[in-house]
Amino acid sequence: MKPTAEQPWLVQPFVDGPMLCTYSTARDGRLTSHLCYRAPRQWAHSTAISFETIDPRPTLAIVSKIVADLGYTGQISFDFVDSDDGLYLIECNPRATDGALMLTSEETSSALASPADSIPDEPALIEAGRREQLDFAVFGQMFTESPREWPRSIRDLAEVRGSDRGWHDQLPNLYALLTLGQHAKLSIGHRRALLAAMADDIAWDGQPIEGMLPADRELVEQMVERARREE
Repeated sequence: MKPTAEQPWLVQPFVDGPMLCTYSTARDGRLTSHLCYRAPRQWAHSTAISFETIDPRPTLAIVSKIVADLGYTGQISFDFVDSDDGLYLIECNPRATDGALMLTSEETSSALASPADSIPDEPALIEAGRREQLDFAVFGQMFTESPREWPRSIRDLAEVRGSDRGWHDQLPNLYALLTLGQHAKLSIGHRRALLAAMADDIAWDGQPIEGMLPADRELVEQMVERARREE
């Protein structure tokens, strides 16, 4: 694809340094919880499959200001690069991300469902040192890594809390196996890497969708046209 006036490219300067991610909850522009984490283990140097919380205070002021200026309510996540020059904000996801795994059920309930008149003046800050991982992904990664890494992976499977521990219903793990099989089928059929096949239906740039209602299609066209006028 080549850039055009209708679909230009936005080029960002490269910033070197480790990636940090945040996950926060907010009510009417006030943070109710905030945490920051890194990803010690990634699948194919891309998708995080293990997580560890770090000091949340360096990112707190940045997230607080954005949430306050927007009057935001809901879940929100940011990605930063921790460079030699300080923190660089590179991405925002106004939704739940893997950081939600680092909260306990009680903390999640308090952050999202507490009455508006009982919200504390300061958000709940999640301390550094919590660890969580996707056990199924860590186990699967063992088949793609060097045998020298197996002792570390086995130790993590034994010691690091898995995201499915404590569930009363284990059927989602079965669904994960079925989903992996479906993605493997797409990978072979479309001749694409497995990771690319797994992300096949989560990216959308405004293209027509089969079965879309006329009213929805008209709304999308209006949004695209508005974005072009504002460029």
